[in-house]
Amino acid sequence: MISCLRGIIGSSSSSKDGSSNQSPNGSESTLVNEKSEKVSMITSTRTSISSATLYTDVHLVGSEKEGLSSVLVQDGQVKWIAAADEKKELPENVDRINLNGQWLGPSMIDWHVHSKLAAQSEHRVHLNSVKSAEGVFARMREALSDPKYDREDLIGVDMRNGYWPDNDQMNRINLDEKVSSTRPIFLFYNGYHSVVCNSIGLTKYGEKAAGSGILKEHAAWPLTHQLGKVDDEVMDGWIDSWAKDAASLGVTEIVDLEIDFNIRDWRRRAQNGFNTLRINLGVYENHFEDAIRQGYKTGDIVDEDGLRLIKIGPFKMVTDGGLGSQTACCHDPYPNTTDYGMMNDSPEKIKLWTRKATEHGFRLAIHAIGDQANTYCLNTMASNPIPPLEGSTIEHAQLLVLDEIPIFTKLGLIASVQPVHLVDDRETCLKYWPGREHRAWALKSLADAGVRMKFGSDNPIAELNPWEAMAVAISRKRKGGLPLSEEQAVGIHTAWVSSTSNGRASIQAGDRADFVIIDKDPLKCDADGLRSISVQGTVLGGRWTYRK
Repeated sequence: MISCLRGIIGSSSSSKDGSSNQSPNGSESTLVNEKSEKVSMITSTRTSISSATLYTDVHLVGSEKEGLSSVLVQDGQVKWIAAADEKKELPENVDRINLNGQWLGPSMIDWHVHSKLAAQSEHRVHLNSVKSAEGVFARMREALSDPKYDREDLIGVDMRNGYWPDNDQMNRINLDEKVSSTRPIFLFYNGYHSVVCNSIGLTKYGEKAAGSGILKEHAAWPLTHQLGKVDDEVMDGWIDSWAKDAASLGVTEIVDLEIDFNIRDWRRRAQNGFNTLRINLGVYENHFEDAIRQGYKTGDIVDEDGLRLIKIGPFKMVTDGGLGSQTACCHDPYPNTTDYGMMNDSPEKIKLWTRKATEHGFRLAIHAIGDQANTYCLNTMASNPIPPLEGSTIEHAQLLVLDEIPIFTKLGLIASVQPVHLVDDRETCLKYWPGREHRAWALKSLADAGVRMKFGSDNPIAELNPWEAMAVAISRKRKGGLPLSEEQAVGIHTAWVSSTSNGRASIQAGDRADFVIIDKDPLKCDADGLRSISVQGTVLGGRWTYRK
């Protein structure tokens, strides 16, 4: 316990411009041009959807009705659903789209992403497949002369050291000697909770070039923020491209937990024409007072004069570290050490801020990965005089004490989980949480206890792909890989409703017209079937954001 609490420091206050010294990371229409579309089974006379659109000859995912249906969308909502042969009154000038037997279901939501980190990911060196420290050094030497990485700072991400034979070799001195002593080098372990720097990289950003060169948690956050600084216009272009990729997978909505002044950034993007996704933006301690001064609370619209796609999301706290950095706060020490991980916030601070945010009308999104951190957060929130608002989450809920799961249901908390983490971190889990695997990503135990789950990716920590997330959730393994605790697999219905934007298996009259058009029924798919699903189109509020 004491080990987990070491290193907790007070957070800095926000500056007048909304920046913070401790914050890690301080368009045109996306409608498809008909001339560039590929030939598809989905046909329409126009690429944009009019105020009234009739979809015909479509199967409905999750519907109790058999056979084909028709769906009328008007003014961004599902007006009615009827059997294909049923005669219904139609508005004038309705746009008719024959879906030729495709499947229509609720669109996908990713409940946990970091937009700026994700957008930058393509411009950093990926190290997830490298199996040793020496392999990392070799890969970074190659990247030194790669024009793709032409910025002064050379950044590698997603190191996974679960089975590295030479983990002790990953340090500042070896980076200087085996990669470069003249160009700043920064290597992030999976999860972005720790970074290894060479000497020139440390001194460039005001750190002392001494010791291992490894910065963890609060010590790493200011540097993470500095490395993420990119011109707004460039960053917004990257995010626009990233959002279009998400739309191509059937995603219409995200919860963006980027640790930056999200209100300012997303308002600017909306003003510049961003219209690809619905955004629920997270607010952190450093910018909480700014949000309060502007009169915001969870659910409020940020782009009131635009498409009203940008909303205030939850208040976010990062209470402990991550498995990838071995900083997740656990009841038991990491093997062959006396290290229990790290708590970034004390129980007293967690209690203060969860109550304060709730009183100001914010849902909570509380990061807790290790079982000790989850114990702290669950019991602290249970002791508050007012319960968390509906829709509040424990983010990750990665390693749990199974007897504490009923606290989720008592408080009405959602478990916001990222299924792909369990395969990405399989080897790391087996090495650092031995004997506790059955309590890691305990999806079945959560579902059996009646805990609502929301699936996400934590992108860029894992791929933003809801179909892969569902496939992993029902199989506990990647394609061709080995499973982890198969007894914690959930059924396809649970995986599906944990991924849909409306939280249900099907659409119904009165819903927002946010849906995905696919080539098969996901509720009849196994893991391989989910991975092979082809998204034919994505509709947000009655307009296309993607068409194949």
